[in-house]
Amino acid sequence: MGERQLRRLFREKLGVSPQQASQARRVLLARRLLDETALPAADIAAAAGFGSVRRFREVVDIQSRRKARAGGLKLRLAYRPPYDWEAMFSFLGQRMVAPVESIVDGRYQRTFRIGGEAGRLSARPLPQKNVLETEIEIADLRLLPPIVARIRRLFDLDSDPAVIARALERDPALASRVAARPGLRLPGAWDLFEMAVRATLEQQVTVKGAATLTSRLIPPSGLFPTPEELLAMDLSGKGLTGARQRALRGLAEAFAAKRIPQDGPAEALRAALEQIPGIGPWTSHYIALRALGDPDAFPPKDLALPRIYGVSNAELLTAAEAWRPWRAYAAMHLWTPLPL
Repeated sequence: MGERQLRRLFREKLGVSPQQASQARRVLLARRLLDETALPAADIAAAAGFGSVRRFREVVDIQSRRKARAGGLKLRLAYRPPYDWEAMFSFLGQRMVAPVESIVDGRYQRTFRIGGEAGRLSARPLPQKNVLETEIEIADLRLLPPIVARIRRLFDLDSDPAVIARALERDPALASRVAARPGLRLPGAWDLFEMAVRATLEQQVTVKGAATLTSRLIPPSGLFPTPEELLAMDLSGKGLTGARQRALRGLAEAFAAKRIPQDGPAEALRAALEQIPGIGPWTSHYIALRALGDPDAFPPKDLALPRIYGVSNAELLTAAEAWRPWRAYAAMHLWTPLPL
């Protein structure tokens, strides 16, 4: 896409230039930090991406919005209701990898890396306010915007459940499931490499078994290993077959050599992943669904989906054409048990 086309689309769809849209996002983040934290102005300016405190003060009225808050960096991230938090926490909880993740008293917690820095995240939903309350620990506040973006993707906070429901309920076989679980979201992932490793280990084993295998890869730091750390790791004695060890090393080598696109279309990611021995279409679609939030990802030859829908795999793929571009949400509705 060329620069002129990008500017035209911004003007046509948003009525502003890309630079104005970026500035608006910085201002919104800065105002949220002013309202919800006790950070000094210099830290807020850095976290929101302003080049200087002076420029920050020119754009944001600090005095009228400052509220003193204790207890660290806490942000409330809004979403469109309804939201099926029961299904989200059940999905994440069943796949929990210790000691990276935990869910305690309705609060999701995990360690993470971003931009070479280590941090911690804690999040709990406040359904009555339609917000996800988060607490973020990170030394470099300039990393806050991408951290917030990852949290929003992890919990699929930007989707519009009404639009998705209207599209999927046209299928009579899906309508009852959509009605039973309004607001079902795509469970995301913190990091593309982490998700690729986890998805590779989920092949042909139980969900609990995959989480156990993955937890054996976590070093004493409690952080998910980087591609370089995984390459240096002795994978023997961890319960992995030779084929799984080779697949993990192939993944780590591809990510370390930057052969896997981190951004861009899901098709490019899937194609690159499928070049790695041991990574097939099911795994590449599942990775795209969770790590990119690809709304149209649909793992082919999934064992459960045709059985739940009540047709053959070929018939399911034909039926799924009518669900585009929301096939991933259809898959989640089929995978997720109906509420009791």
